[in-house]
This record gives sequence, C-alpha cells and structure tokens, in this order.
Amino acid sequence: MKINYHAKDVQEAVDKLQALCGQQGFDEKFQFELSLCLMEALNNIIEHSHVSALEGVITIICEPFVTLRHHGIRIEVRDTAPDYTPPKPSTESEPMALSGRGWQIMREWLDNIVYSRSNNINCLCLTKMCEY
Repeated sequence: MKINYHAKDVQEAVDKLQALCGQQGFDEKFQFELSLCLMEALNNIIEHSHVSALEGVITIICEPFVTLRHHGIRIEVRDTAPDYTPPKPSTESEPMALSGRGWQIMREWLDNIVYSRSNNINCLCLTKMCEY
C-alpha cells in the first residue's frame, strides 16, 4: 500500500494492518503492539522528514510469515525522505518523558528492527513474531 506524507493517511495503513492481523489469527495484544509500532514509524517519517504530502509517497509492505517455531508479520516501510539515523538505545528518553519514547517502545515490542538506505530510499523493516 502507499500513503502520502500526511498524518491523516496513517490510520488507513493501521486499519489495513489490523485487518491482516485478524485474518492471520493474531490476538488483540499482538495487533495492538504491532499497529502502534507501525503508527509510530509512520508518524516519525511524516513529522521529521520535512517532505510535503505532494512530494512523494510512503510505501508499506506487510507480509505474514511462518517458520518452524514462530509465525508473525514483517512490515517494510520505504520512503524518499532525507537520510535518517535511528537513535541508539542509550540515547533514548526517560521512561516517563511525554515524547521521544517511540523507538524505545518499538524496541520493546518488536522482535527485530532494521533500518537501511540505498539509492536515496529509506527502508525500515519491523518484525513481530509469536510462538505457536
């Protein structure tokens, strides 16, 4: 799916992810945590990229997967915003801070987060798994 660099489009992406989670049989806690992480990632891109809604789109690919021990969903978020360096765990905000805790929450709730940049495209991969 593709959305514009506009906050109003984030909910559409989250709704589609929740529908996919429901189709795959994931429980409400899994759906809530993964949806919040996607929302946080998209809001960060929109808020910090300084790209207008008219200048491009954010591409979101959500893929369920199955292994011998786990099943889960992998989300790939691609955008053409300027290069971004995710904060390191040691530089994150205090747990009771009113803002700046998104990366900390994503690291706690996701099994894997990978950021890369190639050919002027940012790629953020979010993976959440659960055991059978």
